[in-house]
Amino acid sequence: MRTDGEVNRLIGLLQLARETAITRQRDVEVRIDADTNEIAATLSGGFGDFDAIAATGLVVWVGTSDRSVALIDGPANEITDDIDIGTTPVAIAATEDQVWVTDTSFGDTVIRLDPADNVVVARVEIA
Repeated sequence: MRTDGEVNRLIGLLQLARETAITRQRDVEVRIDADTNEIAATLSGGFGDFDAIAATGLVVWVGTSDRSVALIDGPANEITDDIDIGTTPVAIAATEDQVWVTDTSFGDTVIRLDPADNVVVARVEIA
């Protein structure tokens, strides 16, 4: 429980193998081991206060306040790539074959990423 008056926001909650990933408690990704109910790992990374998080296999996709999408290797608990999307990610949906990122910073845009090459492959303006 926080006693410094800060309101904690549980932004994203997803299952990653046998651990549950909880993101953006004070700009930190926190993973909890499902067997022990203890914190298994933490990772700081400029994630900001956005709802953008998804997982495919053992990879976690997290929107950052740096106008990019960070890839986190779940087992290693390391940021393995940072894809510049040029705008603020608001939400992420991911499958093994494609990653979709929504943005409302500069207009309603949906951005498609190729998870094999970690690049932006399409931008769709939603008017």
